[in-house]
Amino acid sequence: MPFINKENSVYITGGTGFVGYWLAKRLIEKGYYVRCLVRKSSNVDKLRALGAELVEGVLNYPQSLELGIQNAKYVFHLAGLTRALNYHEFLKVNQDGCRSIAAACLETGKNFGFPPTLVSVSSLAGAGPGLLKRPDDPLLTDAEREDHYKYRGRRETDEPRPLSAYGRSKIAGEKELLKFADQIPISIVRPPYIFGPGDPLSVPLFKMAAHSRFFPVPGYFSFRFSFIHVEDLVELLIRTAERGERLRSNSLDRSKETGTCSGKGIYFAASPEAPFFSEFGMMLGRCFGRKDLHTVKCPPLGVFGTGLVQEIWKRLTHKQVGFDWNKAVEAIHGPWICSEKKICDAFHFSFPHSLQDRLQQTADWYLKEKWI
Repeated sequence: MPFINKENSVYITGGTGFVGYWLAKRLIEKGYYVRCLVRKSSNVDKLRALGAELVEGVLNYPQSLELGIQNAKYVFHLAGLTRALNYHEFLKVNQDGCRSIAAACLETGKNFGFPPTLVSVSSLAGAGPGLLKRPDDPLLTDAEREDHYKYRGRRETDEPRPLSAYGRSKIAGEKELLKFADQIPISIVRPPYIFGPGDPLSVPLFKMAAHSRFFPVPGYFSFRFSFIHVEDLVELLIRTAERGERLRSNSLDRSKETGTCSGKGIYFAASPEAPFFSEFGMMLGRCFGRKDLHTVKCPPLGVFGTGLVQEIWKRLTHKQVGFDWNKAVEAIHGPWICSEKKICDAFHFSFPHSLQDRLQQTADWYLKEKWI
């Protein structure tokens, strides 16, 4: 058991989730005292086993958050919805939750003399897909110039243009945080697709690669996708809290002269490898020793049709589904790629493992735990 200093405490919302558990685990290993916001209905066994303090509360009421934030040095806001029955549900958690946690940090700072540093996890979906390269773009890296692919990854200085209801709700949350940027220290981290041991949302993709002969690729073209392993994301979140750049109230304002934003206090966190989705399917197949796996392109009409049918079913039954209209829109309108340059340069961070190794690690965990 590592030494834990209660004076070096942190507070996590969304601690019972996939990323939240890994963040709490790593923070405790580093000697932080960890408190986690939990609902009465939450399964807290894993957090309790780590030694985290559990604080019951509700995200959308700042007063219920302040007890956990007291004396916290850092607050990590991970709680959010990736799937919802409608846009209003997305906003209630992803927008209002950002407002509540920032307001609670501000109020706690007034009461205790200093506000905690708030690190909020947003999403690449809030920024939008990759952009067409411009040959005269001075910010293109040598690798991007040599790559014949016509798109480049999203940068922090690009104006956000979300496509889906989920993406719009995440950028709405970021805009709520901007209102507090001049009063409390805030940083935003936007990861792309997150995977790793314990992730239930990635199971269907791994299952297809393990058992099916075909791996579906949405659309006529195979776009590139950015990914990040949960352990790498957690390390970058902690570094952002400890020494990251902080948000400004105008961080998302578009300059008329340059056409870009300052992006202050905002980071994308992604592996430097961004394979085509068809390549990603083959990488998953290699995790299971598959040589007979083939990718199959799904026409956009079929993707949208499936998303629409699932969306109607979701609304009629009020039950969540794995692939709805939002996911169909995001799947077709790629590429979902972002640049890791700013965050890696800022923290002198090098990804310790290849994407293939990280996928293999995840596949091995699924097999060991009999999730596949």
